[in-house]
Amino acid sequence: MPQTGNRYHQHFEYMFVFSKGSPKTFNPITEPTKYQGLANMKNRGPNGSLDYEKVERTTEKKVGNVFFYSVGGGISTKDKVAYNHPAIFPEKLVADQINTWTNENDLVYDPFMGSGTTAKIAHLLKRKWLGSEISKEYAEIAEERLKEHTINNLFAAI
Repeated sequence: MPQTGNRYHQHFEYMFVFSKGSPKTFNPITEPTKYQGLANMKNRGPNGSLDYEKVERTTEKKVGNVFFYSVGGGISTKDKVAYNHPAIFPEKLVADQINTWTNENDLVYDPFMGSGTTAKIAHLLKRKWLGSEISKEYAEIAEERLKEHTINNLFAAI
């Protein structure tokens, strides 16, 4: 996004994933690794020695915790009504996180529903969803956007 002013701008935003106890599901996002197995070669075997023969060779690694997504009109979503909200999430970001932390038929709750991106993607990925939004204006945007995705789910404008 364009930047103005005489300071560095924040280039990340925290995302919280809450679970009761340890997360029961973790389906990590992976990417090809350039150096197969090298990250594991410093691991010591049960006898304390470096055992290169038993190192599992991998072709993929988990990505880090900073994600990069393109944003903006027509990129974050194709849903024109969503752009009535000032800060929509990219659908790809939401899909990656829902796929990481849930399986089909799990429940996804978005306490700050905004334009309804999380609910829409949860529905498309065959998850149940629950959402709440304090702003009547944003709740109306989400309701319009989610008309076809509200069967067997609960949306509450508080």
